[in-house]
Amino acid sequence: MKTGFRVLIAAAVLCLVTSMALAGGGGLSNNLHIAYYQWYRSVAHDGGWSHWEGNDHDPPDDVSSCFYPVLGAYSSMDKAAIEKQMEWIKRSGIGVALLDVWTIGGETEIPTMTSMDIAASKGIRCAFYLEPYHVGGEYRTINDVEAQIHYLYDTYGNHPAAYKISRPTQWGPSSAPRMVFYSFSSFANITEADWAAYMDRARNTAYDPFLIGQPGSPGTMTNCHWDGLTPYDGFSVD
Repeated sequence: MKTGFRVLIAAAVLCLVTSMALAGGGGLSNNLHIAYYQWYRSVAHDGGWSHWEGNDHDPPDDVSSCFYPVLGAYSSMDKAAIEKQMEWIKRSGIGVALLDVWTIGGETEIPTMTSMDIAASKGIRCAFYLEPYHVGGEYRTINDVEAQIHYLYDTYGNHPAAYKISRPTQWGPSSAPRMVFYSFSSFANITEADWAAYMDRARNTAYDPFLIGQPGSPGTMTNCHWDGLTPYDGFSVD
């Protein structure tokens, strides 16, 4: 996993939001989604650095990013920082923030409720970016993904910021509201057959996900029975 590269993308996205915000914005569009990483930590706020120090950088002045954040080397646990960033997202017209989540109860999930509370106050909805975390030294399995989706449904599914889509797709025929999940690095220890079996048993249940995965083979979406595809920097829906 190219963590350093993803740090650069995350910082670049936030800088883009900042620059767009300066120009103001109209109404929010749920067709515009933005990755919102919650993995940054600072010495001042948390007692140590996380994700700013990668690739031998020395924060706070030297950070692992090709852009320097307007807020400096901030902490994703800092409510004031979340408030400002969500305001910038709102002013840019982006309607959905994709919150990255690794393990249940892990570092990136800790600020999730705060992020969603603040997002809701701005009229922003939140979906989830499922990360390819490790379990006992091995990448997650499809059973881990299933358990995580159940947990996120149970914990955040009734939150006013929870983004849901009410439309059928080829492999998801239900028009009932479904929570939206993106999957990063979808095939780390999970096969297309694993995905298809899970998606089929999840359909028309209380935990039916509107799932957007990363492509592998040319027929990935059909083979996995997903609802959409994402190349990480965009997405399409069947």
